[in-house]
Amino acid sequence: AGNYVVNGIIQVVIMLLLPLILFSVMRKRSIGGTLEDCSFKGVSFKEVLISIAIGIIVFILNIFLSTIVSFIFSLLGYAPDAGGSVYAEPTVGNLILSLLMTAVLPAFCEEFAHRGMLLSGYKVLGFKKAVLYSALLFGLVHLNVGQFFFASLVGIVLACVTLFSRSIIPAMIIHFLNNAISVYLEFSAAKGLP
Repeated sequence: AGNYVVNGIIQVVIMLLLPLILFSVMRKRSIGGTLEDCSFKGVSFKEVLISIAIGIIVFILNIFLSTIVSFIFSLLGYAPDAGGSVYAEPTVGNLILSLLMTAVLPAFCEEFAHRGMLLSGYKVLGFKKAVLYSALLFGLVHLNVGQFFFASLVGIVLACVTLFSRSIIPAMIIHFLNNAISVYLEFSAAKGLP
């Protein structure tokens, strides 16, 4: 329970509310104006469907790249802590809580921080630097050497999607799907489901 509370505080307070309020005060903008500055704009149904397809592709690439990175690390003698299941008990309630904490909050809060605030702030440096810097910080925030490489690559995809769509919503959908599929697969493995 403590991990969920700390994770919630980090996501909501540190990655969303505090930067949103500080950014609004510093720029003398309303909260709505700041959200607009951070590309928080609606998208079409077609863009939602494309985002879902990209989210599934990103998840498949996640599996592929994670396997390669793990193999390379094992050759170098690095054995990261695999951790255990997030489920003390694989119940539907725990699935919903895990989806909220692992898929919903990060998709909203991390995307606001990285593809909203950071990417919009880095735009003055040019397209390539804005994408690269926001992606590298996204990789670093995961605090896991194994996840750094994949998270940085995903960060590049999410930044490009945000810049091309001019909205942060597609990146949120892709991020949500990547994490939600992982949570569901862990739940289904624990329950013996397909």
